[in-house]
Amino acid sequence: MFQPEQKTTPFSMAHIDITPMATAVTLVLVKPDA
Repeated sequence: MFQPEQKTTPFSMAHIDITPMATAVTLVLVKPDA
């Protein structure tokens, strides 16, 4: 879904940086006992 052309844009970089954080939050919500 990410275009190489827009991979250098601040918005795209910010989104990519937030992606792992969102994944971590999801894991915590799914397994709060972890």
